[in-house]
Amino acid sequence: MGFCLPAIPTLLLELMTLTIVLPVFNARDFLEQTLSSIFQNTESKFDIILIDDLSDGETREYVKKIEAPEVDILKVLNEEHLWANANWNKGAMMAYGEYIAILNSDITLSKGWDLPLIKLLKEKTIVCPYEENKPKLDPVIAKTDPRMIKGAAFMFKNKDVEDLFPIPAELKHWCGDNFLADRANEMDGVGFAKESTIRHYYSKSGVTIAPEIFNERVAEDVQNYEELSGRDMSLIRNMFASRA
Repeated sequence: MGFCLPAIPTLLLELMTLTIVLPVFNARDFLEQTLSSIFQNTESKFDIILIDDLSDGETREYVKKIEAPEVDILKVLNEEHLWANANWNKGAMMAYGEYIAILNSDITLSKGWDLPLIKLLKEKTIVCPYEENKPKLDPVIAKTDPRMIKGAAFMFKNKDVEDLFPIPAELKHWCGDNFLADRANEMDGVGFAKESTIRHYYSKSGVTIAPEIFNERVAEDVQNYEELSGRDMSLIRNMFASRA
């Protein structure tokens, strides 16, 4: 698989607080707004690992042209479509910031979203934005499984990567966050920072993938997660069945 790896200055490695892992697949319609939100609203010193998962030509060409003079952007250009969880694995293993955030490519961030999460990481292994009674992340999943990490955004410490990852190969697109939550709960658990908000375009979630392929992959991943964890995922399965 192909990589585009710029040299990272030693001083940058020493000063970097946060690495943002941003997988992208056919997300040209969302990506510009997402990146603008990251640049405007992130308070920590940060860099970005931008992983293009073999997108269509328009998206990949846009990714290649992205420049941000004050932010280091490491572009990873996959030569095969790996799906979300493999890209999470890849980004987590490549990150060099003290903290690592995984974001979706179709979100907007509240101002200073990262600071409450970093503060909460002093107590918890994985932390997520949370807005009580205003489900702007993934409203259906939030109701059916509040324990679940919201795939739109979560953060963890670099020193915990080897204990949390990799997400098993049996989970391609879905349930990777459930798997990480299980790992985190064996350590210091999952925390939700109400001061941090991520708005996720749930109504458009999955539109970059053909619906029949998306639903088939989710069903397979849910079945595999049940077998790996022993958990009952019937609520999630029924939710996607109703969307089909």
